[in-house]
Amino acid sequence: MLAAVRRRQPSLGRRIDELVGEHPVLDPTTGSPDDLSTSKAKGWMGFGAERLVIEGVDTLLGIAFLAVGLERGRSVCRITSTFAGGASHGTASLVGPDLLLTNHHVLHDWDDADRPAKFVEAWFDYELDAAGATRQMSIVACDATTITGDRNHDWAVVRLAANAPTTAAVLDLTGAEPPRTDDYVFIIQHPDGGPKMIGLSHNLVRHIDNDVLQYWTDTKAGSSGSPVFNNRWEVVGLHHRWVQASEGESISYRNQGRRIERVLDGLTAHGIEVGRAHI
Repeated sequence: MLAAVRRRQPSLGRRIDELVGEHPVLDPTTGSPDDLSTSKAKGWMGFGAERLVIEGVDTLLGIAFLAVGLERGRSVCRITSTFAGGASHGTASLVGPDLLLTNHHVLHDWDDADRPAKFVEAWFDYELDAAGATRQMSIVACDATTITGDRNHDWAVVRLAANAPTTAAVLDLTGAEPPRTDDYVFIIQHPDGGPKMIGLSHNLVRHIDNDVLQYWTDTKAGSSGSPVFNNRWEVVGLHHRWVQASEGESISYRNQGRRIERVLDGLTAHGIEVGRAHI
């Protein structure tokens, strides 16, 4: 069966090798009862497309939206963290020439006293082209001794141990207007540790407070650490988990991201600059 999958989807070969190896690369866990790696409850309940029609919200976008999204996607990579007990994968983005941003639970083992990863590597350009073939990928080692983060707001950074590929772009984390309920948000991610994808459907923001935003945009395990974009491709959040939705909602869960303002506050408090080279 795996051989048949390889023939039909050659791009999944690397992921299959990881899963069937002696030490499979699995999803990161939080060590909580409602762990990030568990399935998302019952999914959609009584959902119809008409539920996403919000009065007064214009869903039309300029065609340049697609080109800008491709440009922003150049910053997003898959990240693999190796711990004493095994390895896990997530998503990260290049926020400085040598700096990757992801979740704390991606770079730390929450089931083992929050120990940081021993080894970290980033996969840039792990994605499919228009013909469905895997693009030329770049694997860049990271310096695990530079891991810094905050568990409470679930963010962490690590520095590259070598130059980022020339195809990568630094993602600007500043300048976004505060998100609002019923805004549309888009997430570029590596779901299930596979090739880069984007969540574009039923992607409404459902809740916002000073700390987090919650939305229906699709994610899977492996999407942890992905940037959350508004419809101007500005970063408004850092995706990190799913939560149970309020009773009576059309979907039984919401996805949740940390407000990017809180992440930037944490980076500043740790003396970490984004958007420029580390000196």
